[in-house]
Amino acid sequence: MRRPLRFCLVGIGGFGRAVASALESLDGVGILYGYHPDAAKARAWDPQRGTSDLAAALADPRVDAVAIASPTPFHLEHLKICLGAGKPAYVEKPLVNTVEECRRLLELCRPGSPLICTGFKQRREVTLRAMKELLKQGTLGELVSVQMEFSHGGVYHIPPQSWRGLPEMHREGPLNIRGIHLMDSIHYLFGPVESVYCHLRNVSGRMQVPDANAVLMRLAGGASLFLQANYCVPSEDRMVLTGTEGIIYRDRQHLLLRLGRDVDRVPSSPQPVELPPAVDTTREVLAEFCAALRGETELETGLREGINATVLLEACYRSAQEDRPVRLDEYPLYRF
Repeated sequence: MRRPLRFCLVGIGGFGRAVASALESLDGVGILYGYHPDAAKARAWDPQRGTSDLAAALADPRVDAVAIASPTPFHLEHLKICLGAGKPAYVEKPLVNTVEECRRLLELCRPGSPLICTGFKQRREVTLRAMKELLKQGTLGELVSVQMEFSHGGVYHIPPQSWRGLPEMHREGPLNIRGIHLMDSIHYLFGPVESVYCHLRNVSGRMQVPDANAVLMRLAGGASLFLQANYCVPSEDRMVLTGTEGIIYRDRQHLLLRLGRDVDRVPSSPQPVELPPAVDTTREVLAEFCAALRGETELETGLREGINATVLLEACYRSAQEDRPVRLDEYPLYRF
């Protein structure tokens, strides 16, 4: 019989609801506490399980682990409390907000420190898994270029008081909370990035942070990559991987593969790639974390993957601020 696991959920609104639903759908997993700093909101979530005292909740020996779904600016504070209490933690992406916060987190981690899982989910989609396999097989030949976009029009309905609109909490705008998905997917599919050149701008004027961006990257293998993650456009979720022998087109959960060059100026036709059924990626990453806690598997997206994505994000921000390309070898924390 599998060992039961009991969680403290940190962050009970927004995406915290999806995390709670995924946790409670897993066999032998439950939530003992839901934390919010506002006691009234904690009680409204659940009169018995809601708490505004995180340290007291984590002092309960029945709590096996923590799931952190609070706004990103509070992740380091919450991780510090978890590590101090000796509790493993699942953390929604991004792991933390800055490279300095990565350094401070690593100072808290020692050999034998509790497990930390970064909640990167895009790489777990069936389309990304299939793309990874096609690249592994060499189907595209030599990779030449990549286009990625993961955008929506959220700026037109995000409340003005939201933390997402405050420079001190979300300085990169959607490049942070949306683009970080793509940054982990880049590492998953292609490995390290050599350099970035980033442009940030505010199109709508509806928030104090950028709502649009464009990033040109040079991958360590030599291919070029163009990334966008905006808050001010109709929703888009697409990728195009172009190689010397073929092209992969991903449009949300659909995948097309085009092989071969033009014959008599007639291009080859894209063909659909057969995919397994879609998965609940939030549930999948949490199930993996629970399996790792039980000693049944290794984490695919742990502390290192979280740090690498945060470093790449900061390199993009620095490039935009300094209006120059930034090399990733300027960051000792960026390691593979």
